[in-house]
Amino acid sequence: MVLSVTTYFSDRMTDAELLEGMRRHDRKAMEAVYRLCRAGVFSHVQQNSGNRDDAQDVLQDAILTTYMQVCKEGFELTSALNTYIQGIARNLWLKHLDRYKKRYIPDNRI
Repeated sequence: MVLSVTTYFSDRMTDAELLEGMRRHDRKAMEAVYRLCRAGVFSHVQQNSGNRDDAQDVLQDAILTTYMQVCKEGFELTSALNTYIQGIARNLWLKHLDRYKKRYIPDNRI
């Protein structure tokens, strides 16, 4: 099965196609996942005491965590992929804030 990349943002690939691409180590699928989640993660981190570098680290860690979960046998996505990754990113950022005692102002827009 060949995945076509046709439009901007998530390349309009379905979540199932993106997950399959992640499992197959498909570079275009990984780039699409990155673009899909980047704005939301950056916005959340930067609005909650973080900077651009923090946001980049959180995004990479969230995508890596997602990748490791997706590659496990029996993984089943029960929400939108973007929602899943945003949730992981939010939890990673909360752990970071707790670890370094940065001031946290909740942002419930994610």
